Amino acid sequence: VPSSILSIDAMEQFKVLSETYSAQYGLGANQISVVSKSGTNKFHGALFEFDRNDAFDAKNYFQSSNNAKLRYNQFGFVVDGPVRIPWLYNGTDKTFFMANYEGQRVNAGAATGYTNTISQAQLAGDFSTPVTDPTTGKPFPGGNGYASIIPTSRFSRMATTTISNGYIPKPNCPTGCGPGNVYDLSVPSSSTLTSNQQTYRVDEDMHKWGRLFGRGSYSTYNPFGTGGPSGAVSGSGTAGINTNWAAGHTINFGSNLVNQFTMGVMDSYLVNFGSPVAASVQTALGFSGVFNNLTPQQRSYPTIGFGNQNGEQLATFGGANNAYTYSDNPMWQYSDALSYIHGAHTLTVGGDYKRWTLYRNNASNFLGQYTFSDGVATGNQVGDFLLGYYGAANAFLPGPFGLPNSAGNLHDYQFRYYALFLQDDWKAT
Repeated sequence: VPSSILSIDAMEQFKVLSETYSAQYGLGANQISVVSKSGTNKFHGALFEFDRNDAFDAKNYFQSSNNAKLRYNQFGFVVDGPVRIPWLYNGTDKTFFMANYEGQRVNAGAATGYTNTISQAQLAGDFSTPVTDPTTGKPFPGGNGYASIIPTSRFSRMATTTISNGYIPKPNCPTGCGPGNVYDLSVPSSSTLTSNQQTYRVDEDMHKWGRLFGRGSYSTYNPFGTGGPSGAVSGSGTAGINTNWAAGHTINFGSNLVNQFTMGVMDSYLVNFGSPVAASVQTALGFSGVFNNLTPQQRSYPTIGFGNQNGEQLATFGGANNAYTYSDNPMWQYSDALSYIHGAHTLTVGGDYKRWTLYRNNASNFLGQYTFSDGVATGNQVGDFLLGYYGAANAFLPGPFGLPNSAGNLHDYQFRYYALFLQDDWKAT
């Protein structure tokens, strides 16, 4: 997620700084300098809408199927001019404003994936081949045409909860689909995006006392994607909030001496997450004693995978793996530059101070990731899943420095940057 990128309609100009740029733009090999638009003595405005739709898109020459779903809308407005309050204030030649909004709404389909699901008979405990009871070492008794039947009373809490919530779907192409028609489940995928950005700027011309400006930007960024066999619970998304505030003062001391002071505050907050499940589902799994204070964004369903040693090609069910990460990056900056023009020389001296903090939490899989394999307990990977005998498992465990009232290990990094600069630009001709 970008920290803060203004809408094009809110930009006055931008410069790409690379290689040997001015000394005052230190800390970075390449930078982009953006100047936001300010108002003038005349009112200006614009309203825009950009639309894409799969109904408008042509197929390519070899395409036999319809285009994937696409609904794309980008819209907004910008207005600027002098600040005028009837009967109270007339800001002509003194006070100016600019207001901008831009939004995006995207709903898009993508390629369909193919995999295999567990049969309804096996989910009921009915197997056509013998399945060993790990408590006796003998096969489960059969009946009704099945070689072994696992009683549902023996099902693990994970199996019971997963099946009862419909997280293992029924086959939707029993005659075969996908390459070679060897799969029984087609899995469509889709993605959505909702983003909003608003920017406001006010300028005050104080004439001999210089010029002040203040600008604030606030944006949200929320993509979400689905495409797993367990439907919405397999989805993952992002919640991003970016704020950016800046202020500055420019003043001339005569015709050849100018001072420019700027300050800014930026905060980039970002959480990646899997589709959350209700707290009651966590309780049904029996995991409520591990983490009692998971946020909804941390409470994604366990990931359930299979070893497929015999080529079964069963899908991975449940929640998205390693879905959760958290970061928050507030930054403060203060800079001042004094420029003096003398003949062919422009001498600039100043300083720059930055302070920022990075809060980072990469802990994930709070409810675990589990893999079931043939040959571990019952001789059948689905039988192992029903009884709860996983072949491999991993989950986040609290660390020694974790906060007592929050899940994960939050890292806190502090940074400080101090810089002084002096530069003489000399025009030889």
